[in-house]
Amino acid sequence: MTTKFNFNTAGLFTTDNTRMVAFYRDIMGFETDWNGEGPDVRMQLGNMWIILFPRKAFVMEPHNSLITRENLLAD
Repeated sequence: MTTKFNFNTAGLFTTDNTRMVAFYRDIMGFETDWNGEGPDVRMQLGNMWIILFPRKAFVMEPHNSLITRENLLAD
């Protein structure tokens, strides 16, 4: 069977990059040069890549929106 689609990179949103790096590096064998300073982590294993992003960097507070939590929960 011939595949028509493939990918080699996955991006993950994390709450603890340090623990995620330890898992993917020490258990799964990925390599990285991340030293704990930057927010994003790039890890590689062969031709596979994982990019870790801090979840809090992607959380947006609602602003001037007609869709609010209260509106969604209203009967």
